[in-house]
Amino acid sequence: MLGILQALESLGMRVLEIPAHPRTGMDLPPRARGEAAQRKVCVIMPNCHSPLGYVLPDEAKKVTGRDCSAARCGAVIENDVYRDLCFGERRPKPAKAF
Repeated sequence: MLGILQALESLGMRVLEIPAHPRTGMDLPPRARGEAAQRKVCVIMPNCHSPLGYVLPDEAKKVTGRDCSAARCGAVIENDVYRDLCFGERRPKPAKAF
């Protein structure tokens, strides 16, 4: 994730960090929604989040996608590099599946 943030900053983009909860995903308060509407890119990490290690439930992935769409982010980059490392009966679905 650090590499993505550095790449965005090198392009002259200002990064707005949005708090995340391990069960509900992004916590996008009304003030941040206004700021996020001016953003061109939203970077999310719903599976095996680094450094927190959580996997968002499918319902939270739907809400996260809806929030990004409602905030009119130009593009959503899903960092899903650690999905294959998840423990469980099956691999979690990426957020783009919703």
